[in-house]
Amino acid sequence: MVEYIENYLKNYYKEVGLFYRKDELLNFIDEYKDILNNEIISYLNSLVNLEFSAFKEDILSFKTMELLEELKLYRFIVLYNIYHRSLNLFKKDTSLRIQEFNDKSLLEVSFNTSSIIDKPIFKLSFDERKAKAIVNIYETIENKEARERQLKVLYNKKKILEDSLYKRYNTVIINEEIDPFYNIEFELGYSLMDVKKKIKLLSERTNLSESDKEFIKKEENFKNLVFSDFSIKEEELKEEEQSAVSKYINLKNNELTELNKSLTIEYPHSTIYKKISFY
Repeated sequence: MVEYIENYLKNYYKEVGLFYRKDELLNFIDEYKDILNNEIISYLNSLVNLEFSAFKEDILSFKTMELLEELKLYRFIVLYNIYHRSLNLFKKDTSLRIQEFNDKSLLEVSFNTSSIIDKPIFKLSFDERKAKAIVNIYETIENKEARERQLKVLYNKKKILEDSLYKRYNTVIINEEIDPFYNIEFELGYSLMDVKKKIKLLSERTNLSESDKEFIKKEENFKNLVFSDFSIKEEELKEEEQSAVSKYINLKNNELTELNKSLTIEYPHSTIYKKISFY
């Protein structure tokens, strides 16, 4: 029966969806009583009953956790635990908009009124390939130095694009050597327009209003609430390393890399990101 459940769970998210009801998970746990000891069974039941976070450590031994992480059932229980404990943190606050089971995430939380924060404050999704929960927690920080660094990057990019367009005009367009199937002048011009737009927006940024500061403070409070509930210390997160390919793509797409920072911590069943935006 256990082997059947494991094989069934392996393909469950592909065929039906990601969630079982609480009673279904508890019934599945009962089927494991012959192969798992009472301590593990009690631990799994506690996760389903949301008695503590799936990230809470030092409840079971390291070797026991290694065994659990091989079970598909455990991955689904962890996802259930993260989802429902997170939902419970947010659902009583009327200033928040909560979206469940949209195309890209299982749970997405944002402010329900327009503000300086134009992104979610929390997002939970599921990586089907790795069978892992993905948690994004967001934070906004006022940082004029980061803004100046970003402007410097954009002005450098603007000069490069303008020089490239000038060179193309003098060496290709004048000689009527335009490739009708690939108009690089259009791509360079579009990128230059995008860079100029971002320079204008950053240059016009003013000091934060009192209302802006209130939203940022509230976002910070929710961030702290989530980390506290997860029993995770923020200082445990490490800055995410960018590959050379990612850096090239970000530069090519004029991404505001100086205004964004990502910290992460990996678990066998989950990955947590703290996404920082500098204003």
